[in-house]
Amino acid sequence: TQAVRALRRRPGFALVTIVAPALGIGANTAVYSLANWLMFRPVPGVTAPETPVTIRQEIADDGGFYTMSVSETKALGTLTGLAGLTGHNSIPLHVAIDGQRAARLDAEIVTSNYFDVLGQRLTLGRGFSAAEDDPGRASVVVISDRLWREALAAEPTAIGRSLTINGHPFVVVGVAAKGFRGPDRSGRADLWVPIASARFTMAGSPDNVLTSRFGVFFSALGRLAPGSTIAQVNEQAAVLRTTLMAATPGAKSKLESTSFIARPGLDVPSW
Repeated sequence: TQAVRALRRRPGFALVTIVAPALGIGANTAVYSLANWLMFRPVPGVTAPETPVTIRQEIADDGGFYTMSVSETKALGTLTGLAGLTGHNSIPLHVAIDGQRAARLDAEIVTSNYFDVLGQRLTLGRGFSAAEDDPGRASVVVISDRLWREALAAEPTAIGRSLTINGHPFVVVGVAAKGFRGPDRSGRADLWVPIASARFTMAGSPDNVLTSRFGVFFSALGRLAPGSTIAQVNEQAAVLRTTLMAATPGAKSKLESTSFIARPGLDVPSW
């Protein structure tokens, strides 16, 4: 009762007393909601969300990381602790449909097993095949459900359509699951192209990007093999690092200052 009387005598103070906690609660709720959306919301179309891991090549005692080459990513994919591994990276593409003016769209360049590793349930068509690791057969593209609906009127005949990407013709082979814009929950990708298409889609990449030490992927996404743990994957990755240093002297300095580190989760924006 005394507290109520005191607040009545000082209405300004009473307003602050009531509003401040409300704002604090509201801010905390907003932060928690954002964190929940970024970290725990299922990624549309991705199966078995409890088994993915993210691998990066971290710089010791620095907090940074190097991009990984296609060959390094493939080597990591041989670890017995993993059931599969795919490399991916965000890139911009200039896309024209039916001769219209090209628009700049967010995209990802990926290894051919990308949709298989994610267990992606596509709306139409398919992901990429191993045959499309051949640069001569790599002019294929998977588009987002959003792009399919907004630019192609959700036509079932979109599969087989030709899009002009960076001035070159690409054939649509699939439409991703509704809502899927990449494994990063804040991603905005509308197209996916195979890494073998790099000469047309990734500026500055060498012609031998599939075999060179040119860094392409900021991170790789994998699946734990049945019965495997993150700790086991990291132990195997440490052994692989030593093997790669012996096999590729030219990359030794980079490998000496870094480690392949696996973390649980489908997308890890920073760590």
